[in-house]
Amino acid sequence: GSQRESKLTNGQERLLVGVGARLVVVEMRQSAERLHVQLAAIVEAIEERLVRCELQPGRYLALQELQQMVGFGRTPVHQAVSRLAADTLITVHPRRGLQVAPIDLARERVLLQLRRDMERFVIRLACERSSAMHRNQMLHLKRQLTDSRDAVTLESFNSFDRRLDRLFLGIAGEPFVENTLRPLHTIFRRIGWLYHA
Repeated sequence: GSQRESKLTNGQERLLVGVGARLVVVEMRQSAERLHVQLAAIVEAIEERLVRCELQPGRYLALQELQQMVGFGRTPVHQAVSRLAADTLITVHPRRGLQVAPIDLARERVLLQLRRDMERFVIRLACERSSAMHRNQMLHLKRQLTDSRDAVTLESFNSFDRRLDRLFLGIAGEPFVENTLRPLHTIFRRIGWLYHA
């Protein structure tokens, strides 16, 4: 009798296998989300150093230097570099290392028009798709900027500008546009930093 009680029916076995498979999928998704968040943090840390010219335009450096700067291992920093290279913010030179993209005002003048057109599109989408909660977030940011306008530094302005960009891009909900605008924002924040610093 006790053997019969401990045995599972085929249906119960299939149920347990199905539950186990779902748990594995959930764990894989959570792991992927953690990696995505980590990659985003590394990219943002490097972008911030690009904007503030801590990584000077045209400078050559090794991947290990970036690893030390941001405090992450080789693989995630390599992934971040690949993304930044695709964004044309860093150039990878085999056997020579990495090069911070130099400033090219002629190119950036052309990209400024692209940025303007894309941001108009994002604002239009955000206006069409915004909820009352989103509008409250916008009003909150407006109040923060108004209240601190006399004490705004270049660094605090860039931080505020990033928050606005994230809010509008999030409301617009178009990942392609977000992935295209993010490097443009970094390029023009860097120019602003150089001009105002």
